This record gives sequence, C-alpha cells and structure tokens, in this order.
Amino acid sequence: MEIKDSLVRWFIRNILLPKNEIIDKPGFIIFTLSSKIGRVDLREILLPETIFIKLENETINHFNGKGAQLLYSVGKKFGYRYALSSNYPIAKNRKEFEKISYFLVRFLESVYARKIEYETNFNKKLFVFKAYDWIVCRKNGLGYIFSTGAGAGMLAYAFQDFNIEAIQPKCQGRGDDYCEIICGKLNDLKTLVKDVYTETDLIKLNLKSDEYEKINKLRVPRYAKNSFKTFLDSKIFRYEHGIIRHREERLLWLESSIMYLLEKELKKLPHALDILWKVSYDWGKKLAEKAGKQNPAKFIMDFFPALGFGDILVLEKSGKYKIYVNYFPWTKWAQEIDFAMFRAMLSGIIAGFIGREVKLKLIERNTSSSKGFSLVLGE
Repeated sequence: MEIKDSLVRWFIRNILLPKNEIIDKPGFIIFTLSSKIGRVDLREILLPETIFIKLENETINHFNGKGAQLLYSVGKKFGYRYALSSNYPIAKNRKEFEKISYFLVRFLESVYARKIEYETNFNKKLFVFKAYDWIVCRKNGLGYIFSTGAGAGMLAYAFQDFNIEAIQPKCQGRGDDYCEIICGKLNDLKTLVKDVYTETDLIKLNLKSDEYEKINKLRVPRYAKNSFKTFLDSKIFRYEHGIIRHREERLLWLESSIMYLLEKELKKLPHALDILWKVSYDWGKKLAEKAGKQNPAKFIMDFFPALGFGDILVLEKSGKYKIYVNYFPWTKWAQEIDFAMFRAMLSGIIAGFIGREVKLKLIERNTSSSKGFSLVLGE
C-alpha cells in the first residue's frame, strides 16, 4: 500500500524500521536509543490527552499562578529527564545544534503535531517552533506541561543551562492560527513578556540506568494478548498526520516517568492530587460508558497492555475487583507515589461498566531485577 503521509514515511523510516520503537510486544512500548555513550531502552506509555487538558484547566482554576508554576515545573523536569535519559546530544556548536533540532522536530512532528516550523539561533541559545494541532494547549490555551515546560527542559539539557526557560505567545487554544513556543535565556524572554515561569531544580532526574534497564526489560507476558501494533492493525487505534487516536480521543506517546513526576509534584499543593484523581477517574468512566456493556475485567486486560502498562490480570469476587499488574513501567520513584492516575483510570472504567462508585487502593508493590515491577490493586 502506498504511504502518502510524509510524516508516516519519516516515522517508519527513522523510528520503526530501525527497531527504535518496539510496539509489537503485548504490555510494552519501548523506545531504543543508541549513541556514543551507549544504548538505553525507555519504557513508554500512551495516555489520553483529555486527562492533561482537564488537569491543567482544573489546576489553574483552583490554584491560579501557583498551579501554573507547578505544571510548568512538571513539564520542565519531564523534558529535561527525557533528554538526559535518552542520551540526547549536547549542543556544542551551531552545526550540532541544527542537527539536534532537525531530528527533534521531525520526531515531535511524527507523534505530537500535524506540522511544525522552527528556527534556531545557537549563539542566543534560542529555539522557536510553530506547531499546528499541537497536543493539549490547542484545546485549553494553556500548555504548561508539554508546550513551555517540556520545551524548556529539553533545551536546558541541550545547552547544559538550567536557566533556559520558555514562553508561549501564541496558541490555537487562544484563537491564534498556530502555537508558538519560544525557548531561550531567561533575560531574553523577559524582554518579550512580563512574567516567565522558572524551574532550576533539575538535579537527581537521571534513570539509575542499570537498575532501570533490568527492571523494565522486555519480558513475555502471561495474560496480555494485545500490543500497540495489534490495535493499530485492527484499526482500534489510528495514526495519521502525527496524531494517534482511539475513537475521538487523542493519545499521547510519553516516557512513563510523566506519571511519577506528576504525582510527586502535585503533592506539593494541598488537594492537587484530588484533581488528578478526578480527571483520570472521569476519563475512565466515560471510556467505559462509550464502550457499551462489557466485562470490565476483560476490557482492562485487553486495553491497557496495548497502552504499554504491562501484563494485567483482573479478578472479580463477590462484586469486588482485584487487579494484578506485572512488568509495570518502573522508575526510581516507585516507592514515593501511590499511582493515583493509574488507579483512578481503572477505577473509573470499572465504575462506568458496573454502575457504582469504585476506588481501587494500592495494596502491594514489589520490585525485582529478575521479575520486574508489580502492583496489586483492590477495593
């Protein structure tokens, strides 16, 4: 079949064919990166855009500027960690910076936007991009996590300068024709806008690579049957023009530490985790309601492995549900969070199918270099 979409061609040629992105193994989505430093396999997941749209909306509504700062911090730490973890090159000279920028934009364009135009200035440490149909902010006009935050974090790593920040003067979500994100030196950005959010606490974001690799390595699942590729082939998921969709929901392809960083940072504001729970729960409940009458156990076991969440067994006894997850994506913060987003999504799905409120609790977590990371959830 002829491939007409140039983004699809680029994605297949540069990501899938070299086996950079492993998408055909149930329970796993793995981005393999090789460089002069070595090889790293990043565990990735697919998450619904709606959760992030509503999370930003509700956080700003409740906390105003403090909420915006917190969301920006999450994004910058996520962007910096992603660059650090993926052996992202350092911009040592103009030629190297231009090469880095080209590959980065093509990758972002292949999964996060319909089209991206960009310009760079190495001497000014400046990166400007104009994105069409960019994730999240086109719907809410905010974009603190994935527009300004993540952009600032990745450029801060490229230049090894914690004081690189980002602003967003234009946004489709605010009525503009495109989203414009400007990443650069703090003092330069302050000449363009009055207020610039900052985040310089970017230490201790590394992978702990040996442990990360051992715990997250590819394993053969016992229960999971579906991979991301299975759902693409069966048209349950669609990929076109740099956008992944499940029905009308856009899915975001993300390195799995986003779940951990969100929960770690949201703890810093009273009741902010309640917002994360609510928007995740509401998404799960609506997903189930749209799916129609189904067995919640079968639905979760079919659906979530294709999103990269590992091998999942769901059991029901006397109307109560218990969930066993093997090979869940692990980071070094696994003992510091309670997996609120994941628990809320599953709770909402079960509630949507059975017609009563459900709140899954974290019962157990286990980490093993030989057996991976596992969770047990239950009512």
